[in-house]
Amino acid sequence: MNNNTMPFNEKLVVTIPADLELSDAERSVLGKGLTFVPVDRKINEYRTKADCEKFYRLLRLKAHFHGRGNDDTVVTPDDCFAKFNQKISTWTPPEGKFSAVDHYIDRCRRSVAALNFEARTSYNNLPQVEKEALKNLLKRDDVVIKPADKGGAVVVWSRPLYIQEALRQLSDGRFYERLDRDPLKQYQNKVKAAVDDMISKNELPPLAKNLIVTTPQTSRFYLLPKIHKPDTPGRPIVSACNCPTENIAAFLDEVMSPLVANLSTYVKDTTHALEIVNSFDFNNSNPNQRFLFTMDVKSLYTVIPNDSGLQALAYFLNKRPVLEPPTSTLTRLAELVLTLNAFSFNQQYYRQVGGVAMGSRMGPNYACLFVGYMEERILSTYTGFIPQLYKRYIDDIVGAASRHRDELAGFITHVNLVPRASSLVWEWGGKRGPFPAPLPNQGKGSGNEVAKPVLWEELFSLLLFIPSFVPINLDSYWPCE
Repeated sequence: MNNNTMPFNEKLVVTIPADLELSDAERSVLGKGLTFVPVDRKINEYRTKADCEKFYRLLRLKAHFHGRGNDDTVVTPDDCFAKFNQKISTWTPPEGKFSAVDHYIDRCRRSVAALNFEARTSYNNLPQVEKEALKNLLKRDDVVIKPADKGGAVVVWSRPLYIQEALRQLSDGRFYERLDRDPLKQYQNKVKAAVDDMISKNELPPLAKNLIVTTPQTSRFYLLPKIHKPDTPGRPIVSACNCPTENIAAFLDEVMSPLVANLSTYVKDTTHALEIVNSFDFNNSNPNQRFLFTMDVKSLYTVIPNDSGLQALAYFLNKRPVLEPPTSTLTRLAELVLTLNAFSFNQQYYRQVGGVAMGSRMGPNYACLFVGYMEERILSTYTGFIPQLYKRYIDDIVGAASRHRDELAGFITHVNLVPRASSLVWEWGGKRGPFPAPLPNQGKGSGNEVAKPVLWEELFSLLLFIPSFVPINLDSYWPCE
């Protein structure tokens, strides 16, 4: 490596199929990751000065509005709609109000003006052979380059195989239907008519007109390769940027966020999960085996029936301390997001007929509330043992139980047999045998075990990963005193 070349953390490069041709230089440059930025040996004077001026403006704005966002600020109903105003302000606070800020900006401008923009930097993070490889990759139309769904690898997917996998999923009539033409204009008119009607009926304030996207675009479908799964399926994502319902979805996401945070099973992020784990204690009075189990709802986003999802949403919306906007108005807006969801792929148009698109701003919180609604129904009809720990991040469930295996099996069986809405049922299929027994304890008399996912499949249902067990000493993970 050249002494002037900056180091990087190499990423795994995977090809689909495995024998897809890539040169060593192409693999090397892809191994730098999809966020890697080659150093420009010559500094762009105009871009540098323009970026600095943007920074100076932000400094002045920060100083000008300092202290106005404290807890005493009264938030009006219009505030949540004002942020969707798509007119970009160019106003800059005048000089003279903050002398320290003025002095700092003046010093920065002088320093930037003194730079020699004709000089070339000595740093180089991309050898010439990799620069050529990068240009060649940009010209290749036989491959699709995507980040892996999990793990951070860079995946180079044969374009014919990528299209084949996408069409395989899009041909599933349970979730998608093909359209003859782009319904963008029709969708935009429906959104505008619905929002205008809600405003005229005083269900929404006048500023709710900002929910109407002024220059809408058709959503775009793409796949992220699941290289950790057999046959490498793709995770379907719908990029809904600037689609007719983008602002509505973002607004509803803000409404749902506090409702999701109030769920008893809620996990915010990794930090929150670690705090939960760190504070958890088994009941030391129970001498029975201890189990750590996980469950996963399969394809959650696409299998939520619209009527059932809206019913769950209305249930939680009615728990708001202030029912403004009305629950009926918010569920109508949600219905627009769920039904006006056409997208393009490979110059064809499709519509998702059920569930919420993975890529919609309201998708995660909407899915969380639906599963939370199901969880409440489960617990309301179950009188048996409930695990001491049961937490969920969207569709990933983790729990811990200090009970006999059969009691934990009874809880998981109940979870899978309680009917959900409509014909939707979670089932614990017995196709691979009964609830698996623990493996022989290899620890030093710990009697502690951790669940390992095994999947039973049942069409037209939400699918859970049901646990099998391997021994582990949980004392090293959680305090058991």
